Amino acid sequence: MATKGKYHSAKIYVPRDVRKTLGLEEGDEIEFSIVDEHEARILVKKVDADQKLLELLHRPRRLGIKGKLTREEIYDFV
Repeated sequence: MATKGKYHSAKIYVPRDVRKTLGLEEGDEIEFSIVDEHEARILVKKVDADQKLLELLHRPRRLGIKGKLTREEIYDFV
C-alpha cells in the first residue's frame, strides 16, 4: 500500500486508510526506525485500556477537571 501523508508544524499526519490498516487508536505509540536516508520503518505499539485510563487519571485536565483527583472522588463519580 503506497499512500502519502503530510509533515507540517512538527507533526506527521497519517492518512485515514493507513491508520485503519495499522489499527491506530488515540494514545498508541509509534516507533520509527531509520532504514536509510529517505526511508523509515514504523512500528505501532498498542496501549491497553488500563494504561490509557491511568494516563487520563494522572493528567485530569485532559478530562476537563482542574487539579488532581483523589481516589474518593473517582469512586464517587463511578
